[in-house]
This record gives sequence, structure tokens and C-alpha cells, in this order.
Amino acid sequence: IEDAAGTLVPLSAVLAAQCASLASGARVTSTKFEVRRLITGRPIDAALGVIAFCNVPEEEVWAGMSEGVAAIEREFHQHGTDADRKCLQYVLHGRTGDLAHYKWPNGFMDEGRPAGLALADFCTDASAQLAGLRPHHVAALRLYTSAAFRSINGHLREQEKSDESGQHQPVYPFPVTLSFIADGLRRLRAVAATRKDANEAIDVWRGMRNVESDTDFYAKGGTELAPMSGTTSLTVAVQYALGHAQGDTAQALMFKIVARSFIDRGADLGFLSCFPGEAEWCYPPLTYLS
Repeated sequence: IEDAAGTLVPLSAVLAAQCASLASGARVTSTKFEVRRLITGRPIDAALGVIAFCNVPEEEVWAGMSEGVAAIEREFHQHGTDADRKCLQYVLHGRTGDLAHYKWPNGFMDEGRPAGLALADFCTDASAQLAGLRPHHVAALRLYTSAAFRSINGHLREQEKSDESGQHQPVYPFPVTLSFIADGLRRLRAVAATRKDANEAIDVWRGMRNVESDTDFYAKGGTELAPMSGTTSLTVAVQYALGHAQGDTAQALMFKIVARSFIDRGADLGFLSCFPGEAEWCYPPLTYLS
């Protein structure tokens, strides 16, 4: 890859240097950019879409989507964890700085942003306006960038494991929230289309810890079930690949996604992310990879 001076450097050398520089530093224990096992769905899952995979009648999801933010609130009050509901309260009804005293595994929420910003302020951001995001899109996306992503992603992977084992596939508990996330991420490609580098290649990195790779994936490809978080920062990806297991026998896997134009990059969530320093790019759920 190119270094800061534009010189081509072997990726192995860059990764070795990154690992060495992180050896004595803080360790990141979040799992947004990692999975414990390389779980991918069938290509047909990508074709059929989010609602079909959730195993929820389409009419119920459409009715819920008509309720907007209220449906997100209901889903997480009914099925979320205490941490999810803490994040929900902050995203929907709090302001930046309200949780400045509370440190999450990957840092402080909205660190570096001006204090006092509410959900409505993120909705009026130029990127949100250009993409046509409504409050329910912004709320769902901000919630995904918080610790609530664990519940959103974890239940999706349970769907696939149940399907593989022949068990009755469970009902996914957050279908409306997931639908808003997927729609919002697709809309945000409109923002990427206006960038000067819209048609230039960009490297997006994804670091995974304690992964069992599946040889079928390399031969046939697979569908990433959950919203797929990546980062343009190699340092951040290495941090997540090493996690708190650095120094033991943990196995790390790095994906380099070569995004040849804006349509391949996913969405830049920096303007609304609860952790803007992560330089996060996010792909919709059920993205097909090959």
C-alpha cells in the first residue's frame, strides 16, 4: 500500500509496524469491526433482501416503518439489553455530552463534538439533507454506531445458524430498525457520489479477531448478514483485529476491500457516528462479497 509519502510499501511490513506500535498502547475491546467466526449467508439471501431474512411478515414491517422513530423505540424496549436502552435514550432524547462521564469499551460517545447536539441537529446536517434521511434513518444509524450494534448484529447471525442447523428460523427482533439502517445506508451513497474522489479507488479495511475462515467463501463468496463496518484507517482496523487478545494466541484476519468507486464504498457515517474518530464506512446488511 502507499505510505504517507506516496511510496509503495509491502502490506506485511505495514501490519508489522502497526502491531508493534500498538503493543504498548490502549487495546480496543469492542467487536464492531470483527466477528468470532466468519459467518456468511447464502448468495440468495442477498437477493431476497432484509425483510425476507428477518422472517417477519412484510406487512408487519411496512406498518412498523410507517411509525418511524416510535417503532425503533418499541423494538428496543421490548427486546434490547440494558446497554441498548441506555444508548437508545441517549440517541433519541439526549444531547452530546450527556454521557461524557461514561466510558464505553471503545471510548466516549461523541467525543470531540460540540456539547448540546440533539437528534434534530444530526438530521439537519448537510449530508443527511442531501441523502434525504428522515429522523428514523438518522436515529437507526446512530444507534447502530453505538454499543447497540451487538444486539443488531448478534441476532442476525443467530438467524443464519438456526437456518444452517435445520432448526426453525426465529423471528428477528429488530426488523424495522434494520430496514431503516439498510435504507439509510443506500441513500447515503448519494453523498459519496458528490465527492471529488467519487470514481477513485479507496481501500476499506475490516479487522476480525478469533476467526475461523471458511474455504468455501474464497471459492464461492458469501453474504455478510449484518451491516458491515469497515474503516479507511488501517490503524483502527488493526486495533479491532487484535482487540484485548493481543499477546496471546488469538487469530486475526484482515480484509482489504478495494472500493473502485463510490457505489462500492458503503456509507461514510462520520457525520452522525457516536464514535466519529473511527472513520467508519458501513455497508448495508446482506451485502454480497466475493
